[in-house]
Amino acid sequence: MDEVDFVIPLSKGELRTGNATAQYVVEELTSIRQLLGDTRDFKSAVLSTKGCFAVIDHFDTLYSLLCHFRSNDKIIKEVKPIAWNGLLKAAQKESQTLLNYLGDRNADRQAHRQHLTCLKMTCYLLCQMIEEFEAESVQPTTDTSVTKKV
Repeated sequence: MDEVDFVIPLSKGELRTGNATAQYVVEELTSIRQLLGDTRDFKSAVLSTKGCFAVIDHFDTLYSLLCHFRSNDKIIKEVKPIAWNGLLKAAQKESQTLLNYLGDRNADRQAHRQHLTCLKMTCYLLCQMIEEFEAESVQPTTDTSVTKKV
């Protein structure tokens, strides 16, 4: 796992262009067709020994979901709950890890940076997904059925 600095951006597009040498940059957007398999890989990695660090390894996939979130494609509709549940599990594992880690005064600097990066990425993705879910919930419906007054 390379040492990178995740800077929480002001806009989603800023993650495509980094301005610091060690700043995290999204290298490639995952196509809608690939998202289902890649998101399942992410969730499996979270549930395995990778735990919360799966967010770092699969960030580009989750960022891609954010970019495709409002698509009406059925794959996106299937991917959203998988990604959401994976992120929640990653956040839960990271919070458990941090409880032990924060009390350890002998923890090394690289481990500290990795946990910080993981925490910032997880929080960013959760907040962005919440915003997207909220935007979805307030969209006007296209239901044009007419009800009769009795």
